[in-house]
This record gives sequence, C-alpha cells and structure tokens, in this order.
Amino acid sequence: IAQKICEHYENGSVEQFLQRKTTVASAHKDNGDRSVANHMATISVVSNVKGKVILLIDDVTTTGGSMIACVNLLKSKGARTVLPLALLETANYEE
Repeated sequence: IAQKICEHYENGSVEQFLQRKTTVASAHKDNGDRSVANHMATISVVSNVKGKVILLIDDVTTTGGSMIACVNLLKSKGARTVLPLALLETANYEE
C-alpha cells in the first residue's frame, strides 16, 4: 500500500522507522497490556525521522494504543508531521 501511494509523490519513499523490541500480548485474546506506555516501552525508532512527514500505516487497530505510541515516538525523535492510518478495526472488541 505504501509503495502504491509513493508512486504518486515524487519525493515519497517507503522506509521502516519503527521496530518492536518485545512482543505485546493481544488485548482481546490474551488480556494483554495494550496501554500507550507499554507500547512505547516495546517499540524503538530505528531510523532518522527528523523533519520528515510520515504516513504511519497499521494493518489493524484495536484500542489505538500502538498507533498513539508510534506517533508519540516519531514526534519525540523530530518527525515534522505524522499521519496515522489504520486499514481495519478489530471487530466486536468490546463484546
């Protein structure tokens, strides 16, 4: 998806800026801690993001905690703008 988007923007590129260091248990299956703080403690910024405009793509969102954590981490490392995009939402999470 990111590659297709970049085809329409001369300066666009697909890069991996984030890497999860530790697996976080699923909130809806394993009652895992999906808090923003826990996500921030388990994800690292692995490339220079200073001054960049970043489209952050996540396949599925459940609570939004990982997306918020990633936005916070990227901004804390100097990203100019972070545009979060989740493609799907976990169905029936509250049930």
